[in-house]
Amino acid sequence: MPGARLLPLRRMYWWLHSLVRRRTLDFLVNERQAQLQVPDDVEIRCSGVEAEDLAARMAELRGQDPEEHRGRLRAGHFVVYAIGRDGELQSWGWATAPVGAPQDAPWESGIRMRVHPGTGFMWDFFTLPAYRGRGLYKLLLRRSAEQCFVRGAKRAWGYAEVSNTASRRGIMGADYAGRAGIQLNRYGPFCRVTSPGFSRIVRIGGVVDMDALLPPGGG
Repeated sequence: MPGARLLPLRRMYWWLHSLVRRRTLDFLVNERQAQLQVPDDVEIRCSGVEAEDLAARMAELRGQDPEEHRGRLRAGHFVVYAIGRDGELQSWGWATAPVGAPQDAPWESGIRMRVHPGTGFMWDFFTLPAYRGRGLYKLLLRRSAEQCFVRGAKRAWGYAEVSNTASRRGIMGADYAGRAGIQLNRYGPFCRVTSPGFSRIVRIGGVVDMDALLPPGGG
């Protein structure tokens, strides 16, 4: 019967359809240092490879792999975090600002972002539920940009999903501007990454070059 012959094709269509994941990200850039005003009951710190135990604690608080977080520091990335006067972690985020040679930072869908000297990249920010609504995200973004500038960056990029209004508002409130829309369309083990003037199909686990995706001077 014709209907019976079409059934495997329909199943194949819906199976392929289930593999497609579409997302739109807003990238915003900070190109200037801003005054950082921190509440009296919190301290904003920045740490590198010396803070592996702290990174492991961050992973445990999110149910993630402590060794993977330690590996971030060993790879040269740094973490900026808010800690209360009681010593409790409240919020944190990761940043990459290479000096001398490019670095690959974790990004989205298993893809890595290749960041070049002169550029900063902020990623994987998180605030514990008890401390949300206090502006910590904005403070960390500003401190992260500041630390990128100290490392020689001329611009520092943060990003959020277009549908994440709160995150986008926090980034813009931290003096980031110059939006660049990035489309991610995932098809099984591949992802098409597009922005104005850029289109690449990248295998999951592959690398996207930030200077190609967001050309310097084009933000």
